[in-house]
Amino acid sequence: MPLSKIKVTTGLSGVLPIASGGTNSTATPTAGGAGYGTGTAHAYSAAGTAGQVLTSQGSGAPTWEDNSSGGTSIGLVRAIAINCILP
Repeated sequence: MPLSKIKVTTGLSGVLPIASGGTNSTATPTAGGAGYGTGTAHAYSAAGTAGQVLTSQGSGAPTWEDNSSGGTSIGLVRAIAINCILP
């Protein structure tokens, strides 16, 4: 039996759960921000400023930090070195 079409504007209300194909959230994307999962819903970070990198906080929301710490650069060098073929 084929599925019936519903008008989303009249057939649904509230927040659509993840199990039903939704985001379980009313979060609105922010230009320059990053989408992430909270464990129960989809959320967005605020936008960072020029030169900042997005840093994971483990199970918390990611944060924007200055790239002066070199942490990201070290990770990139490590990734490049792993993929190199040495003579």
